Amino acid sequence: MSRAHALQYVHSKEQIIASVEVFGKSLLQCSQLGLMSNMF
Repeated sequence: MSRAHALQYVHSKEQIIASVEVFGKSLLQCSQLGLMSNMF
């Protein structure tokens, strides 16, 4: 595994983590909105 390959691997891993975080946050917001609309 070359240095460039390792850097690429780490970068793609960070991208995946970032997209998962964004997805999770949007899911939380959606569920919060859903709970709020159910309460009213």
